[in-house]
Amino acid sequence: MHAIELRAYDGVSLVFVSNKQVPAPAPGEVLVRVHSAPITAADVALLQGRGGVRRPLPAVPGLTCSGVVVQSGGGLIGRALVGRRVCCLVGEQGDGTWAEYVCVPAAQALEMPEAMTLTTCSLSMRAQRSASRMKRSRLRS
Repeated sequence: MHAIELRAYDGVSLVFVSNKQVPAPAPGEVLVRVHSAPITAADVALLQGRGGVRRPLPAVPGLTCSGVVVQSGGGLIGRALVGRRVCCLVGEQGDGTWAEYVCVPAAQALEMPEAMTLTTCSLSMRAQRSASRMKRSRLRS
């Protein structure tokens, strides 16, 4: 599969398209064929080595995506999601979403509403997370 690979945390000067093996989902994970993976402010911070996510290099960037679950690593949720369209948030471990395929925890692969496009769904994941953080920060003030 093709993937964007980050080789240094200095912006975009060391970002390459590389060939990687399609990952195999671990127990509790699903393998998603990525349709849309937006570039967000959090992604730009990751490329520059800022923010909370700093994966070991070389790394595939990307924090959110949408796509279709093509394989399950097991578990009730994962098996139920095979063949379904999902929006995903990836964790800080492993590769990110800027690849043709990504493994994500099944609990972080949310089935999409039928009326929503894959592109809209991938963008909405970051918007929802940002809104949630702003709401929490208001409650603390």
